[in-house]
Amino acid sequence: MAVRDHLMAALGDTAAVAGARVLAALRATGDESPTLTVDRAHPDGWVRLRADDAVVATWATSINDRPDAVVVAVLCGEEGCG
Repeated sequence: MAVRDHLMAALGDTAAVAGARVLAALRATGDESPTLTVDRAHPDGWVRLRADDAVVATWATSINDRPDAVVVAVLCGEEGCG
């Protein structure tokens, strides 16, 4: 919840988008209880989350006319994402 709340406060994410970023990062790592932190936020909307040694890049976007955002997550591993 702390990471979700931080994303909401710092980036202006809605609770749904911030929660989806966190959930996607947890699922990408396959670990239900890692220490999740915000690694870096980019101005273009990409947010890197770190879970132990893994880095997960997340991006929120809209698709066509759908009102709800879609969050994409990419597991980058220990080396990180660009």
